[in-house]
Amino acid sequence: MYYGAPLSIYHHFSSFSSEGTNVLLNSTALIPKLENERYRVCVGKEWYRYPSSFFLPTDTFEFSFVESEFRGQLPSKFLPELGTSGIPPNMNAMNEEEPSRYVAVDTCDFMVDVSGGPATALEPNFALSQDWKAIECIPFLDSVRTTNSIARAFYIPHPVILQHLRFNQYCIFARSRQ
Repeated sequence: MYYGAPLSIYHHFSSFSSEGTNVLLNSTALIPKLENERYRVCVGKEWYRYPSSFFLPTDTFEFSFVESEFRGQLPSKFLPELGTSGIPPNMNAMNEEEPSRYVAVDTCDFMVDVSGGPATALEPNFALSQDWKAIECIPFLDSVRTTNSIARAFYIPHPVILQHLRFNQYCIFARSRQ
């Protein structure tokens, strides 16, 4: 219940049909794509919670990373010609950062991020930005601010336990109209 937001939020992308995407675009600054173009879904500091490409319809969306405070090597895109045993280009055995994995934030159509917590230049709070609009949010347990370890680990529907829970919002943001 507390930690399911990443799975639930990416499920919303699979529910956007052609008509659903057009309805969604009416409230954002996004321009409908041509038939062979895809919307770019980006993630920064929440990269490690991205469940799988199976959650994004590949005919409509593509997944990309934006730079964050993380300085290790991010996953590479799957290359069918290499299969599952080939080593993609720009990989290293030292887990060193590989800048070719990043795209510029201004090329993203959607951003998936958790609102709340400390913000930095590389990890802004998109909920406070005029450039982005939250289009879907799900409560996500803040394990730092929820200090009761029993409350973090187990769902106990008792008022004394529930009062110790603190949540952030796990959101899909879209570019807002300027």
